[in-house]
Amino acid sequence: MEDTEIIEGENYRKSEVFGFRELFLMQVRRCIDKQSSEMREGFWVYTNNPSMASQKTKYVGDSRDEFFNSVKSLHDLSQPKFDKVMKEQAKEIIKKIDERKEEIKKLKEKTETNKLPIKWKNEQVEFYRKLFQALCFFGNRLNWFENSRGEE
Repeated sequence: MEDTEIIEGENYRKSEVFGFRELFLMQVRRCIDKQSSEMREGFWVYTNNPSMASQKTKYVGDSRDEFFNSVKSLHDLSQPKFDKVMKEQAKEIIKKIDERKEEIKKLKEKTETNKLPIKWKNEQVEFYRKLFQALCFFGNRLNWFENSRGEE
């Protein structure tokens, strides 16, 4: 059995200092990881036990929601540093998301189909992809993607 070291909260990562740039880059990495995975609906994992009926044991989250939330976090983290261009781009993209959300809400009230939310999730992927791209261009304008050793 492997020994586990318990670290007090105030000593955790004490040696690592995170500046705004490092936090931004960490969240960009998280967005890339989420965007690079398969965009799929959430689902339940069932256990199959021959002596009883199958049971839901674990929910695997919707990877699209994970991507959306990662981009939202990057947006929120970056917002205090936004330049004029980024402010306008974010405002425009978020306005489109909100407008489409209202359209979907109205359509959903008129119909009894489950396909609308699935279609909407796929549309959201594109909206949040555009917001992520804008955030990456913003980070590039601030030279936050430059390697500290001068390599690219």
